[in-house]
Amino acid sequence: MPAPTAIFTASEARVFDKGQLASVADYPDATITAAEVDIRTEFTAVLGFYPIPTSTVEYADGDGTPELLLTYPEVTAVSAVSYIDTVGAATAFTAAELADLIIYPQGKLRRRGGSAFTAGYRNYAVTYTSGLATVPGDLKRAALWVCERRLVASDVPVEAETGNWEGINWAATVDPSRNRWYGNHRVDGVLARYRRVLPGVA
Repeated sequence: MPAPTAIFTASEARVFDKGQLASVADYPDATITAAEVDIRTEFTAVLGFYPIPTSTVEYADGDGTPELLLTYPEVTAVSAVSYIDTVGAATAFTAAELADLIIYPQGKLRRRGGSAFTAGYRNYAVTYTSGLATVPGDLKRAALWVCERRLVASDVPVEAETGNWEGINWAATVDPSRNRWYGNHRVDGVLARYRRVLPGVA
């Protein structure tokens, strides 16, 4: 199965829930796609990892050991590494040096042969791919729910809980501070289950 390129597609959004985004005239593919990009960016910030495979160029700090820590977990591949010296000159790793790297999914590289990553600040440029190979169903549904509530005109905010009791529709806004992100358990509960806290992120 090919790797996902989005948390959800426009086709999936059109048939989600009650099909409120079914109209191509009212909700063109470009509108849904743009919403997905925004939601994916928001989810990444909360989750601490990319929901789909994503290529990143990161400037990491060498610490004089054979290990180099990266920001994002779920690392699946490293395509390039360059050492940047104190005057800014970059030296790319050879194919043999790249092959010597052990990739840890949690976001760490280790040089199998024991050579050290030279100590320094942002002195290694690493191009790597990280993210989930398959988007979990509950994470997809949470993103679709946010998309629907964001695009469909409504007086009910995205952070509100809604329901129907004895034929009466109701909506109650939930305190966002309880779950912080969207203020709705349908989304926040899912994000909380998958979330990994990055260094320096509350």
